[in-house]
Amino acid sequence: MPRSGSTLLQKILTTHPKIKTHNETWLMLPLAYWHDKKEVQSIFGFNSFKLALNDVIESLPNKEVTYNEIVRDFYNSIYTKLGASGEVYFLDKTPRYYFIIDFINKVYPDAKFIFLTRDPREIYASYITSFRDNSIYRFDEFDRDFNNGYNLLLQGYNKYKSKSLHISYEDLINNTSTELEIISKYLEINFNNFNIEDAFNESQLGHMGDKKIRDTNKILTNKDNWKNVLNSYPRKVLLVNMINNIDDDYFKIFLSQRKDKVIKDIKSHYINPNLKDLANMVEIYFVRFVKYILRKTIHYKDYY
Repeated sequence: MPRSGSTLLQKILTTHPKIKTHNETWLMLPLAYWHDKKEVQSIFGFNSFKLALNDVIESLPNKEVTYNEIVRDFYNSIYTKLGASGEVYFLDKTPRYYFIIDFINKVYPDAKFIFLTRDPREIYASYITSFRDNSIYRFDEFDRDFNNGYNLLLQGYNKYKSKSLHISYEDLINNTSTELEIISKYLEINFNNFNIEDAFNESQLGHMGDKKIRDTNKILTNKDNWKNVLNSYPRKVLLVNMINNIDDDYFKIFLSQRKDKVIKDIKSHYINPNLKDLANMVEIYFVRFVKYILRKTIHYKDYY
């Protein structure tokens, strides 16, 4: 998920000489939908392109297998150019790859997959403070993340658990060396070649990623920050609704908690009235109602 600590983990991992990266590439998302059933808007008519591409794939030897090899060659040509020399891995850190886990596995069946999770309450708080300047105004823009992200990560992890590694953000910041040893063993690289101090000396190029983490010089441990951000009733309602949409197993497998206990903690947290948040809440639910009507009438979800 966005705001789960992926930029921090990326900065640490790429201090190793065997790992190269480049901020967030987002490279695999567009190609994943080239011949997918979902609709994508385009000026040239994406439905026609999709039909044409499927015809091409059907004419290739071994069809989709060959197509995936071609796509992999395309990605590799970019990853290689972004590398320097001697690396074994290119780390493509793009949080919303949770949408295309199956596609990534088809294109890179031998790749290493690290599933990074964080307490959803902290992710929610970080969205508010980082993406919305400490406001819930137009928070509905992140519905896709909150309604799909957690459960898609859970499904992907359960499906590819035997070849993947799960890392908890909380464990990463509290026991960094221990988690790096686990990652080193998984990647089959030398743990001693990591240099955590260098993680905060090297800047990464590009517009994407957590700029706050990119500019800091140490690992921050801000436990229970969600309690400071959850300072109004509307924020509490939004968070409880978000938690209710997450599968119970997400909490059991990734957080070793029970969902009902998490919800109870949220509801028992004391808050103060906030009229501005209340007004924003009204707008959020109005926008959601309009989207619901559109989905029922013109298949709006296909163009979301």
